[in-house]
Amino acid sequence: MAEVRASGIIPAQVAEVWGLVGDFGRIADWLPTLVSCELAPGASGSQVGDVRHCTMDGGLTFSETQTARSDADYTYSYTIPESGLPMKNYESTIRLRAEGDQTVMKWTCVFDPDPGMEDEISNMTRGAYEAGVHALRQRFGS
Repeated sequence: MAEVRASGIIPAQVAEVWGLVGDFGRIADWLPTLVSCELAPGASGSQVGDVRHCTMDGGLTFSETQTARSDADYTYSYTIPESGLPMKNYESTIRLRAEGDQTVMKWTCVFDPDPGMEDEISNMTRGAYEAGVHALRQRFGS
C-alpha cells in the first residue's frame, strides 16, 4: 500500500476556503490537473454518496464517490472505485483547519499501486495534490 500526503497554508479564513474546497463538485475549479468535473444526476456536492465524474488533462476520465463528510470539521473523504490509473483501492481525505485567519489544508490518500508503478503513481498523485494546494494559495492571495 502506498501513501501520499500534501499540505499547505492558505491565506484565507477556513469557512471561505471550505466554500470552494468543500463543494465536492467544484474540484476542477481549483485543481489544475483536472479539466472538468461534473456531479452525477441527483448529487448536491455536499452529501455522502455523491459521485463526481472527473476528466484529467490528457483525457483520462474517472469517477469518485464521497464516503464521509463533516462540514463542522471541514473535511471529506472519497474513493475512486475504478479508473484507468495504475492503482486500486484509492481512498483520500481533504481536511481544513483554521489557524488564526489562515487555513491549513491536509490532503492524504492511500492506494494499492499496480506492480512496478508505486513510484510513478505516487509522484503523479503528490504532484497533483501539491498543485492543488498551490493553486488555492494563489487564488486566495499569496
